[in-house]
Amino acid sequence: MVQSMDSLPVRLSPANLRPLAYRVLSKKHGLNIKTDALAKLTEAVSLKFGANWKGRDTFEFLEEVARIWKLEDRGLFLDEDGITQVLKSMELQPQRRITPELSDDPSATQLALNWKEYFRVINPPDQPFYAYDRTRKQFYTLNEQPSHLEAAIEMFTQRYSIIADRLSRNEMFQKKSFSSVSSFRETAPTHEISMIKNMLGRDGNTFFLFGLLATDAEGNWILNDASDTVELNLDQTYKNVSTFYGPGMFVIVEGIYSASGGHHGSTSMVGCFYVSNMASPTAERRETSLDNFGHLDFMGINQDAEPDQPVTRVPKEMIKQLVSLEKQYTGHKMIFLGSECHLDDPDVLSALRKFFHKLEADLTQAYETNDLFNDNSERRAPLAIVMTGSFVSTPVVPTTISYGSSSNSQRYKQGFDSLASILEPLNQVKKCKFVLIPGSNDPWQSMWSQGATAVNVVPQKPLSKQVTSRLQRTLRDNLELAWNPVRINYCSQEIVVIKQDYMNKFKRSDIIFANDLERMRAEAEAEDAVPRDQDERIRQVASQGKGTLLPRTVEQARRLVKTVLDQGNLEPFLPTSRVVNARYNHALRLEPMPTLMVMLDASFDQFELLYMGCRVVNLGRLISMPRELNYGVYYPHSRRFVLEVLHC
Repeated sequence: MVQSMDSLPVRLSPANLRPLAYRVLSKKHGLNIKTDALAKLTEAVSLKFGANWKGRDTFEFLEEVARIWKLEDRGLFLDEDGITQVLKSMELQPQRRITPELSDDPSATQLALNWKEYFRVINPPDQPFYAYDRTRKQFYTLNEQPSHLEAAIEMFTQRYSIIADRLSRNEMFQKKSFSSVSSFRETAPTHEISMIKNMLGRDGNTFFLFGLLATDAEGNWILNDASDTVELNLDQTYKNVSTFYGPGMFVIVEGIYSASGGHHGSTSMVGCFYVSNMASPTAERRETSLDNFGHLDFMGINQDAEPDQPVTRVPKEMIKQLVSLEKQYTGHKMIFLGSECHLDDPDVLSALRKFFHKLEADLTQAYETNDLFNDNSERRAPLAIVMTGSFVSTPVVPTTISYGSSSNSQRYKQGFDSLASILEPLNQVKKCKFVLIPGSNDPWQSMWSQGATAVNVVPQKPLSKQVTSRLQRTLRDNLELAWNPVRINYCSQEIVVIKQDYMNKFKRSDIIFANDLERMRAEAEAEDAVPRDQDERIRQVASQGKGTLLPRTVEQARRLVKTVLDQGNLEPFLPTSRVVNARYNHALRLEPMPTLMVMLDASFDQFELLYMGCRVVNLGRLISMPRELNYGVYYPHSRRFVLEVLHC
């Protein structure tokens, strides 16, 4: 950065720069500034920017200081000697462009935006914190992150407000206006959602309600909304079978209110709501949500933001250019390996050795033909290789004997050392970015949970650098120890990766209604009536018409995907089923929906589905019988995901 010619020199004191330095270096990057280091930075800012030191250039200058400091791994404390060396290196290297210059010329896109600046792994602490204002129906930023207690209190209130706002934009649930009533045109039927408190004095009327499904202290089903709580009677309820239902989920119910029913005293509102139909709130497409939220920068990718701007947005022009940019690089891809990568299992290590050696051979051949560096070549090196735990077959737990505890940790570390030994001779593979996501058996959560997911805290913190030290030396800057869940941003796309046994949890919490039992009995009778002869079975299915019979696994996968995306949250359960760190609840939101969601559910089969524009993939276990390594390849330019199998 060069000082502007019309900038007058000034003499700043460290107190002048301290607020901005704290905001950028400490609050954003987690670095601690010593007094002598702040004085050195103040001197540099005075000389470089003069009277314009309050502008964007100072913000970018401090960002560059933080980037180089972390790149050189200088620790958490900024001192004068370290800052002096960083400033010297900044003078020697060519200036890195931070501010993108937007252009309407598509041919100039590659020059205006660099895809590398918009490809990053974003952990929950790095994701911007936005809270939702239910009065203004918009997100806003807080000056400081709330305490755990404050966040826990607001967790379900925030979820309720966001989904209620989404429903208010849905034509099916909008209130009838005078123009729509007086119009002679036939319009789609609307189902106006009422507040629970508005049912008082309207005994025997039919209502649509929206709220949180839960149980009271006596085990009765209740529904909570922003106004009150009412008891539910589900004896005659028919549910939309396309989703799961359970405590902690938000639902829409249709039924009749009775002031004389229910268990008196179980809720603050007298009476009972007899539910006839239950459904989940419909999800909303990513583009629609972004438009309604004003294109907020939920991923923190806009580097052109003003330092003092309270809410950062991504201009529509930038989004268009990012979409155009990602379509240019047809050779870009990411590899996702299946979960349960047990590095203490010889079969797993053997399969990984075969997989990485095959990848090395392909990249070496591409290197020889110069395709390795061609962004449009299909043989280009993957941008990232995502590996997911648990990285050990049994939970790493402490024992009563001290040497036994250290032995467990040592055996766990040996697994990563074995992985490092596989990668060390592979010169091309080592240049790929490796993203490691922990599982339930990985420390340090396993020390108290013993692998039980109900006791694990979500989001789960990354693996310890102590056990991956050799792997870090092997991969150098290409190792990313990620949280679970984690987000990956590529240009305009948002990719969510989560390790969670969703299917088992949803099946355990799913409500079985009385009508479900009748339906299951009818299905069992129909199944008994199906001919056992294979040829006759095929002729019968063909006579019923195409598409009338789906495999049960496909139906279950559709229910799972719709439930998670409709709920708009990665953990749509009560805290009794999973401990949620409420301070990072914003990282569990699926509002707006991501471009791609990679589930790593080892309890269910592989699948790939598209729902409301969001592609959802489950890779299952890394190793399946008979001796197959499961992985997937994602091509961002076409938004295509290909499930692959390597026989090992």
